[in-house]
Amino acid sequence: MLISFLSIFCIFQLFTSISLTTIKKLDEIRPIKEHPAFDEFFESSFENQLRILNEIPQGGRIYNGIPAKLGQFPYQVFIVLNDGKKQYCCGGALIKLNLVVTAAHCLSFMISGTVYAGVADFTNSSLNFTVNFTKSDMIIHENFTIKGTKRLNDIGLIKLQNSFPCHRNLGVIDLPCGCDFMSDLENEELTVAGFGLRFDNDAISPVMNYIKYNGAMPNCKCASLTNIEILENMLCTAIVDGKTTCSGDSGSPLTAFIHGRPVLVGIVSFGTSRTCSTTVYDGFTRVSSYVDWIQEKIILIIKSNIKQQEEKVHLTKND
Repeated sequence: MLISFLSIFCIFQLFTSISLTTIKKLDEIRPIKEHPAFDEFFESSFENQLRILNEIPQGGRIYNGIPAKLGQFPYQVFIVLNDGKKQYCCGGALIKLNLVVTAAHCLSFMISGTVYAGVADFTNSSLNFTVNFTKSDMIIHENFTIKGTKRLNDIGLIKLQNSFPCHRNLGVIDLPCGCDFMSDLENEELTVAGFGLRFDNDAISPVMNYIKYNGAMPNCKCASLTNIEILENMLCTAIVDGKTTCSGDSGSPLTAFIHGRPVLVGIVSFGTSRTCSTTVYDGFTRVSSYVDWIQEKIILIIKSNIKQQEEKVHLTKND
């Protein structure tokens, strides 16, 4: 049984003011991996990669994939993050109308941000839904580590104080079920979408693009192509026709269609090299390994919200 929260939130969400805006200075927003704090973390990851890359025919690379249509990926969000000095960006997915799942490394060192939803092209869309969040709204996995060859538990959540409304261009994506039928994705067509760079040294794309993979790569093969530690809670995909995720796509959802519905199976986490033109595979956090963790956090959020409501009622009565 797939886990879907859309019907729950269309009934119980609190309709508050949602701003409708556009991003006017998209070229000033940079991919999260350009944050200076990540320099030392990523450097050792790409040692010894030259030998691997030299063994693989490179050819021409196409990074931008296929432009997405409005409403094609209703669960997809674009996240603008602020560290107090500059703005960075990541992708994410709505698993509830007030809860976003993304990569933990997107949230590290950040103090606030804005989630944009219901948009596929910032140059051709006068309206899109946005909700702001602060550092207290960010939930990073307690055992998240990204240093050297380690990429551990790269998953995080953003709890939104205001829910997105039910809308034809907005929706939530299902999580994998608790059983482990999602463990073998080698024969499943997989899709990833995002607003990341379309080629090296490019600006963030104003248009959402997507690419498809012919299934997941066996983890043992993935491990042979890199010095990054590939664990069971990770997922790799081979590059297809030169198309790949790029900087700015971090946190974006990797999906598979199961029983006719999109299911969140991965979160963009890492790649082979610093440049998209030399990457060998795309690396993801395997979501099926974290369903229990996500559900645990949802329960804590619900309890916290109930407590806050009770406190408000108590204060109102005292007044």
